[in-house]
Amino acid sequence: MNVTASQIRQDFNNFGGFGQQGYGYNIAYLREEIGKILGLNHQHNMILIGSGHLGSALINYMKFRTRGFLFKAAFDSNPDLIGTTIGGIEIHDVTELESYLRENSIDIAVLTLPREAALKVTEILARSNIRAIWNFAHLDLDVPDTITVENVHLSDSLMKLSYTTSTEENRNRNDPAARNDPCRFCYVRTYSENFFEFFKMFFRCDFANVIQYTLRDVLLCCTNRHF
Repeated sequence: MNVTASQIRQDFNNFGGFGQQGYGYNIAYLREEIGKILGLNHQHNMILIGSGHLGSALINYMKFRTRGFLFKAAFDSNPDLIGTTIGGIEIHDVTELESYLRENSIDIAVLTLPREAALKVTEILARSNIRAIWNFAHLDLDVPDTITVENVHLSDSLMKLSYTTSTEENRNRNDPAARNDPCRFCYVRTYSENFFEFFKMFFRCDFANVIQYTLRDVLLCCTNRHF
């Protein structure tokens, strides 16, 4: 991970003392305390909106349940899916979403639906008591500040893989000696993790965020390259 023991200790100290100098850490206690920091010590009720292949895979992922993330209901507009179940969770008509949210305590809404449908659903969620949205729709949501949004753009991950591998290939082609450099992946990662964030926004047409990357940031990325 390229992280020193000193850095880890400093990070832990930001959340309080978990160990004793010279003795290290009690692993069971440390795991419990980190779970509390991450909010994994209590249950999170979730709903799924968009019950296609991706949504079905998320509901059937067993580790969510063991970590306290429980799906309570699923919603879709497809008549062939309404009334059926995924992993024991019933799929409701999306028109019932607003009334369901009024009658049930839900913490997180998971969106796995097309961007056009996501716009309409977001308006309903913004009027509800939802605390967070896990957004797989390729769309940046406009919600009140009281709702936390975590965007997951799957294509971004593929673009990052493509960019990183292409950068490594170009570097090897231009400098054959670099192939034997044990730190070559560190160099590529340092370059790509910063500069890639700038480029991918243009592919997503997210110009509101692009302007946050000032000329100074771009120049810093360039000067940090090891080419």
